Amino acid sequence: MIDLFYGDESRICSEGYVPYGWQFPDENVYIPVKKGYKINVWAIITRKNKIHSTITEQNIDADFVFDQLETISLKIQKPTVIALDNASIHKAKIIGV
Repeated sequence: MIDLFYGDESRICSEGYVPYGWQFPDENVYIPVKKGYKINVWAIITRKNKIHSTITEQNIDADFVFDQLETISLKIQKPTVIALDNASIHKAKIIGV
């Protein structure tokens, strides 16, 4: 048996973004924006909700992903596969894909 993880990263930001929506003709819509604050999360998760995650304010790049994979590699106890999408940071030379 192997452990199969799915991994990706995401950014949560206080900067508003509403690409589309609806409103009544006489209604004004206002979304307050607080610029400048962001938080990033990188995680791997199994279908049984076993998770390894990291929250950071720094940008997530290939070096960051490599460091996370290196940290996780020291904790695994059986054959493990981590599926990542085709993002350029996941295919970087340092990742070894």
